[in-house]
Amino acid sequence: MPGIYKKKQCPTCGTEHRKKGAYCSRSCGNHRTFDDAAKVKLSLAQQNFLQSEAGEEQKYRLQQMAKKRELDWHITPPVDRGGEVLDGDFWVEGD
Repeated sequence: MPGIYKKKQCPTCGTEHRKKGAYCSRSCGNHRTFDDAAKVKLSLAQQNFLQSEAGEEQKYRLQQMAKKRELDWHITPPVDRGGEVLDGDFWVEGD
């Protein structure tokens, strides 16, 4: 019969299915396992990055984001026109 595939067993979850391909669903097809050598390689690369200057900046940004602080370093405070800057916000007294 056209359009009907033979019964197969999903290599990830073990369920039987009649779908095209080896996996029963996209989530099973996206499943990936890493061997110990790959884990060690990724770990060393991450350690080297975090010890670099760019890694230090990234750690600082993550710490600030964890504290729920705004990260607007490219914005300079406005010119003082009788108000004041408190916590990065410019406040002017209303008339």
